[in-house]
Amino acid sequence: MENKTRYSCHKLWVRTVADIVRLFVHFEVKGKGNIVDDGQPAVFVCNHGAIIGPVSAVIYLPVSFRPWINVAMTDRDTAEKTMTHTYDGRRFLIFSGKAKKLAIRMASRIISSAVNAFDPVPVSRTDSGAMLGTLRSSIDTLEGGTNLLIFPENPGEGKYRADSFRDLHPVFAMLGRLYYARTGMCLRFYPSFADKDRKIFNIGAPVTYTPGGDEKAELARIVAEVRDAMVRMSL
Repeated sequence: MENKTRYSCHKLWVRTVADIVRLFVHFEVKGKGNIVDDGQPAVFVCNHGAIIGPVSAVIYLPVSFRPWINVAMTDRDTAEKTMTHTYDGRRFLIFSGKAKKLAIRMASRIISSAVNAFDPVPVSRTDSGAMLGTLRSSIDTLEGGTNLLIFPENPGEGKYRADSFRDLHPVFAMLGRLYYARTGMCLRFYPSFADKDRKIFNIGAPVTYTPGGDEKAELARIVAEVRDAMVRMSL
């Protein structure tokens, strides 16, 4: 009971923080009607765009989910190092210089606590072997009926940028084959895009895994169709 109470309080704190952030991050949500309401879990694939993708998705995605999170962001010290590297040479929000350093330190503590409250699926950008654990945990999550929210955009030089959209790491598409092998169900991938300039969070029509053909070609098709949809949303 003690752990459940602590968890509930933590989730309430996250919702409170999200409500506060929503006062400053105003996004219109488009494409809610594209979500198929049949009780089956799905994977929502969103752009990263520095920090705007994760922040807007957590606040405005109209379904429950477990997010894929860079394992470095689950610890306050490594989160601070990661954010410092990401914002090297540019402002963090409205801050620069010493004020930026302090703002990043404070934000990293809030973010690391918040992401842990979502029971994230940890993803390592440096340990390829850890990806097997990520995939297993993801399939367990989907089989349990919970959606996934992922950000597979490849960072350039280890940095995500708000003003550009990069290629997607193809490993996420493997979830389709693995989920089908486990359940016999065809997994849906929803392209999503946070447009910081137009203040729109877009949810596209699903790209559904199709079994029975060439697996390599099928994985490539999923990645290409998801990315193409996200590119169209960005234009």
